[in-house]
Amino acid sequence: MTLEMNYLEHFTAAVEAGSIGKAARSLNISQPGLTRSIRILEEQLEVTLLERSVKGVTPTDFGANFYTRAKSILLEANRAQLEIREMRGEIERTLSIATLPTLANFVLPEATIKFMDIHQNVKVRVVQKARKEILSSLVEGEFDIIFSILDDEMLGYKNPDPQIMEQEITSQLLFFDRPSVIVRRDHPVLETKKNIKEELLNYPWIMPRPESDQRLYLNKFYADAGLSLPKIAIECQSTPYLKSLVTQSDYIGFLTTNFVSIEEHTGLIVSLDLPGMKNSIPFGIQYRSDRPVSGLAQSMFIQMEKVCQELSASKAKFLKSKTPPTAGANLKFSLPEAGAKGS
Repeated sequence: MTLEMNYLEHFTAAVEAGSIGKAARSLNISQPGLTRSIRILEEQLEVTLLERSVKGVTPTDFGANFYTRAKSILLEANRAQLEIREMRGEIERTLSIATLPTLANFVLPEATIKFMDIHQNVKVRVVQKARKEILSSLVEGEFDIIFSILDDEMLGYKNPDPQIMEQEITSQLLFFDRPSVIVRRDHPVLETKKNIKEELLNYPWIMPRPESDQRLYLNKFYADAGLSLPKIAIECQSTPYLKSLVTQSDYIGFLTTNFVSIEEHTGLIVSLDLPGMKNSIPFGIQYRSDRPVSGLAQSMFIQMEKVCQELSASKAKFLKSKTPPTAGANLKFSLPEAGAKGS
């Protein structure tokens, strides 16, 4: 049995559009032609892929499973064509990276500058997404590598997407960081003598969107403690905005210590060590094990390692001299011990 690529393209378009008519228009083909392609595909596979109704089309269980595979095949085919064109010099070479919004301003910018100094004719594409989204996109072949937290259990992912679980993903550890609840230096909660976790629930919080890694981690932390979840009064994706608001009000924030080391050192922000909160979270890059890692991706990882080493050296220099850190110094930064590797 041979599956035509255009049949896969027609099927995925129908799933994504939720309508035969919309999909046909996006593909610039007739509705009968699109319907015929999907019917042939169903006959070849001997299963029903789409449920039709007056509201449109939705994938069956078979269809949902096949969609993931078909999408991956189409992305791989497109990537292969692009790589050939890149090798022939017809288009720019491209490195695609996905990262968490909380990590976009840390390590990656400095590493990208170093990378571009070496690869001046390469285009770098960086996209910010939530953890589950970037994992799915990695499996589907949308990105070369992702820069992310490496421990999903910390976020409460008890039932990961089976499509992701069966797709072997390789992880390479870059550094550890520590989660931290942050408040302004004269916040009234600092006078609490006991049950600080419960006392924090009496104040409004500022956090990223619900599917963000920090929000998932914090919700799991409070749920595991048998307590109600914090009241999120403000949602934002901007770390500078969050820190500014925390320093000027009674709002409670939650970040890893990499992002508040300067404010903590200067006394603007206090990080709270809460009982039961993990001391270290692993961060690094991940890529698909079944596909060769490109030379560009390897080069970016090397630059990220160099940035991590420089940050670690800045920390050591500060501890030795006890002089105020520069804006890029990361006082809480810790590299993995020798021999530590990703899975």
